[in-house]
Amino acid sequence: MRRTLTTGAAQLASQPATSRVSRTSRNPFPASRSWRSALLVGAVALLAACEKPAPSTPMLTAEGFDKARFGASATEVATALGEALPANAASAACTQVRFKAYPGLLFMVEKGLITRVDADAGVKNTTGIDHGMLQADVIAKHPNIEVWPHKYDEKAHVLVLAEEKGVFVFEEKQGHISAVRAGVRPAVEYVEGCS
Repeated sequence: MRRTLTTGAAQLASQPATSRVSRTSRNPFPASRSWRSALLVGAVALLAACEKPAPSTPMLTAEGFDKARFGASATEVATALGEALPANAASAACTQVRFKAYPGLLFMVEKGLITRVDADAGVKNTTGIDHGMLQADVIAKHPNIEVWPHKYDEKAHVLVLAEEKGVFVFEEKQGHISAVRAGVRPAVEYVEGCS
């Protein structure tokens, strides 16, 4: 192999200078602009793929919703969201508040701490259960869910899914889920809310 390289170099040296210039100046890639463009497009695509993905939409969990965790100070959560808390919310035995940053959610606040969240239809949660789902589908999806009789409606039920750090409660009427909430006991089990 060494001999071939030496022979090749010797042959190149023996050629006239004009021949060497024309041979080396000739573009071996006639479509150089296209491959440069392809390389640039590839580099841009690679950089775009490296960007962090957009944050996912927060979901209701057995621990709370986004910054509003169960047991957190409602005043601190409101401050973190850049919102004002109603004057009585920090000191009332039990009240319910809404944050503009979290539409579709009603937060129960007991003695200044968040203890429960009631969710409107369409608010995603980690159980995958939403308003309108059939009770039979919920039980099939979560076979460990407890089914209790409803406190006020003998034809309705309350479905309770206890997790390590909190509880999901779903109310069922006429075979369909009609209410979704999560929180800590006993607040999450209050049928009347703060009433």
